[in-house]
Amino acid sequence: MATGRTATLAPSDRLGILGDVVRPVLSLLKQLRRKPLGLISLVLLVFLISVTVFASWVAPYAIDEATDRFAQPPTLLNWFGTDHLGRDVLSRVLYGGQVSLRVGFVAVVIGLGVGVVVGVLSGYVGGWVDMVLQRVVDILMAVPNILLALTIVASFGAGIWNVTFAIAVGIAPRAARVVRGSTLAVRGMPYIEAAESLGMNSIRLMSRHVLPNIMAPIIVIASIQLGVAIVVEASLSFLGLGVPLNVPTWGNMLSGAGLRYMIRAPWMAIAPGLALTLVVVALNLFGDSLRDILDPRLRGSRGSGH
Repeated sequence: MATGRTATLAPSDRLGILGDVVRPVLSLLKQLRRKPLGLISLVLLVFLISVTVFASWVAPYAIDEATDRFAQPPTLLNWFGTDHLGRDVLSRVLYGGQVSLRVGFVAVVIGLGVGVVVGVLSGYVGGWVDMVLQRVVDILMAVPNILLALTIVASFGAGIWNVTFAIAVGIAPRAARVVRGSTLAVRGMPYIEAAESLGMNSIRLMSRHVLPNIMAPIIVIASIQLGVAIVVEASLSFLGLGVPLNVPTWGNMLSGAGLRYMIRAPWMAIAPGLALTLVVVALNLFGDSLRDILDPRLRGSRGSGH
């Protein structure tokens, strides 16, 4: 006869865990229905990310498959036309989106991770730790994102990982500033004082009580900074200091041949530019909607009609 806790979860426990994950998602989707722009941007994001992730199944041609249709305008065979080497522009936009989105996502994860740690430490510990960390944040924030990224890439050289690191460095201080403000607001709450009076370890307190209660602004800044990261990557690639030119990204497609053939074959630049614009605009609209939904100060003031 088995006693104690079993190694596997009972079906009811599994359903309970699944419900804990599904319920917030369903609640968010329900609230997004009152924000038409937010819901439309979410659907557009899911579609664009899906077709780029599964480009090998969705794209009509291979990434470097050349034809004898050089710089041909859009047709039924090539919906977005072909480039100067006869390659399908739509297929290259889909494959290029994989690199652009991957660089953006990884840069946001790294930058946001560092920013959250710095922001929570700065806001919770205070004192000289807060002063030192915030002076570093002030210095980094004084430099525009693109200029900071250009400096780092020029120092360490072009490449996917160097570009990712350069973008992450620009994201981290902005995330740290937002997280610090949210931490200061949570720091004086009664449940924090109660946990401290019980002798809870500071690291455990920050991870179990502070961090879960500041997730709303973290989610919002992640969605907004992802758009910034994609634009910075495209800008670096356009300037020839980003991802190597032989790797198709939206920025690389806008520069090089896309720039040289702008008059003769404008679709070569229009297609990646349109994809970049749609993703960034959708991310910003979705981030604004998330802020309205997750920020309790804005729920009542905005109303449900927007």
